[in-house]
This record gives sequence, C-alpha cells and structure tokens, in this order.
Amino acid sequence: MFIELEALNKIIVVFINAFGIFLGAWVLLTSWKATLNRRFILLTIFSLLWINSAYLGFSSNDPTVATLWYKINIISTLLTALAFYYFFIISFLREKGNPILNYSIIIFVSALIALAAFTDLIIKGSEMKDFGMEIIFGHYMGIYLIFALFFLSSMAIWLIKKYFVLPAQEKQKTQYFLIGILLWMLFNIIFNTLVPLILQTARYQHFGDYSIIFLLSFTAFAIVRKQLFGIKVVL
Repeated sequence: MFIELEALNKIIVVFINAFGIFLGAWVLLTSWKATLNRRFILLTIFSLLWINSAYLGFSSNDPTVATLWYKINIISTLLTALAFYYFFIISFLREKGNPILNYSIIIFVSALIALAAFTDLIIKGSEMKDFGMEIIFGHYMGIYLIFALFFLSSMAIWLIKKYFVLPAQEKQKTQYFLIGILLWMLFNIIFNTLVPLILQTARYQHFGDYSIIFLLSFTAFAIVRKQLFGIKVVL
C-alpha cells in the first residue's frame, strides 16, 4: 500500500512540476520585463520548491535528510507567502500597501525563516511511520502554523472583498484566477494549518500541497479565456 501511495505521489509531483514549468515559461516569454509576470514566476518557483521539498522529506528513508528537506519546505512555504503577497496584492490588484505592514511582514517572515533554518524550534526532527516520514514539531511550530492560518485567512477575505469592487471588465478577467487561488488557500488552511495544529501531524499535508494544481490550472484557463497577464493565445 505504501509503495502504491509513493508511486502515486511521484506521478502527481512530476505532473505539477511539468505544468508549473510550462506555465511559468509561457508567462515569462510573453513579457519578461513586466513586474507582474516576473513576480508570478517567483511565486511559481517557490511553490514548486514547496511541493518538491515536502515530497522529498516525506519519501526519504533517512530522518536526518528528511529533516533537512522539511526545513527547506518551511522556508519555501514562507517565501511563497511573501511572493504571493507582493505578486497578487501589490502587483496584480495594484494595492500600494501600508509601508509599516509591508516591512512587518518581511521582518516576521525573515525571523521564521531564520528559526526554521538554524534552530530546531519549528522542525525538531523526523521519524519513520507506516505512511512515510513524519515531522517532529518544535516548540515554535504552533507560532508558524498560526501565522500561516492568519495569513491565508486574511488574504482570502481581502481577495473576496476586493473582487466585488473591481470594474466589470476586471471581474471577468480575474474570476477564474481567483477561484484557483481561493481553492488553493482553502485546502492549505485545512490540511497544512488546521490539521497539523489540531492533530499534531503532517500526515495529510499532501492534500494541501497538491492543491497548487488548482492555482496553476485556473491560471492557465484564465490566460486562454481572458488573456490574463496580457497573453493572447492564437489557436
């Protein structure tokens, strides 16, 4: 059963990587000078690093190696959050943002990255279970998960409120993209924050990780149907 699950995980990860690289290259080649496009590429890169590091940690047979991958996973997750904020809020929705808020987010994320990289306060270690390599949470893991929950929930509420005040043309252009983002956020709120926070296990994290396919798929659909990122598709 574990071997079958491992094979399925590998297939899903390969597919997500291929799709993400294709979509990123498509957006980049269309207009690599556009800030919005470059920030989307950063978001895609960090998201793929997030998915791959989680998979490599989960499937590793060496607790030390798995712990290293899980630390990278936490770091890439935080970088994804930062990239998402600057890509969607600052560039896509063209919100200037509060300078104090911007600096506060950068400082707090940087502090969590330092804790994840150089201490065992977030990731203490790993141990083999019957379903794969499990994370041993550090004392500050709760702070990380609460931050993730607060960040995702705040961004989701912000996006929904912002959508209803957009001009009709912008709504049509972004609605599919927003659906993908909100589905991605919902799965991560449930499986990557609430479940680990309540059950103290990362066993179900793949359901949150693999939800990036919603973001990538709906983004691709928005590009084809609504010329998202200014991309015109010639069939």
